[in-house]
Amino acid sequence: MSTPVTNAQDPAMPSEPYGRAYRTWKGWAESSFGELSAVQRKYFLAELRRTGLDLPRPLDVLEIGFGNGSFLAFARQQGWRISGTEMSQELVNSACAKGFDARHDLEFASFPEESFDLVVAFDVLEHIEQHDLAAFVARVLRVLRTGGRFLARFPNGDSPFSCVFQNGDPTHRSWIGSFRAHSLAAETGCEVAFLGGETKLLFAGDLKSTLKRLITIPAGFLMNAVLCAAVFDHTGFTLLSPNLVVVFKRPNLPAPATIASPDRSRNELA
Repeated sequence: MSTPVTNAQDPAMPSEPYGRAYRTWKGWAESSFGELSAVQRKYFLAELRRTGLDLPRPLDVLEIGFGNGSFLAFARQQGWRISGTEMSQELVNSACAKGFDARHDLEFASFPEESFDLVVAFDVLEHIEQHDLAAFVARVLRVLRTGGRFLARFPNGDSPFSCVFQNGDPTHRSWIGSFRAHSLAAETGCEVAFLGGETKLLFAGDLKSTLKRLITIPAGFLMNAVLCAAVFDHTGFTLLSPNLVVVFKRPNLPAPATIASPDRSRNELA
């Protein structure tokens, strides 16, 4: 579900970094757009519980970078009012064909202020240049209501085990760890409501997979505690999870209207 930034003036970037070849590599096909497995549904529910929102009530939700549409389908099943943005016009067309409010809106300008209770971005922030991250978060805060949440997942900059994801995609631009997540909150005037490794489902898939998780998940918590204590003298880091999840909360004070990007031509966000 990765949506990103294009950098048209950078000669090192291909002309279509998120074109057909990229979508094929990601396994995104028009024929499977909007499919949602039972495991994906459990995963999304587990991650969203971390936001602290009242999930059963109707929510206005925006997904940035909806990819092949699994979360769009999940939100529709929940009865939420869901909108999505994408860099790829082909993916926007696929979403619109399935009846979703999908837009090729790179800066969310078509959405009024305080439009959403929840914004999600799965595997998006790592595609954005470091110097543009604060401007991106500020634009998200503009469309969030007071008390709204922004949930983002990205490769874990605190962990060596995220290298396979971070380095495997040539369109990745930023490495984000827990310190950087907190600095983004400070720069944009929001709060970190949650920060930690992505959810590991205990009961998912077949019996063999479940038995494996019954052993590896508790062992992982123990190993993480030992490593943190040995290396950092405390247990505040998530070292074994390949991905981090952060939930930013828009506080009761007005969010910053804008944060100027050092180079607007390099800040095409989806």
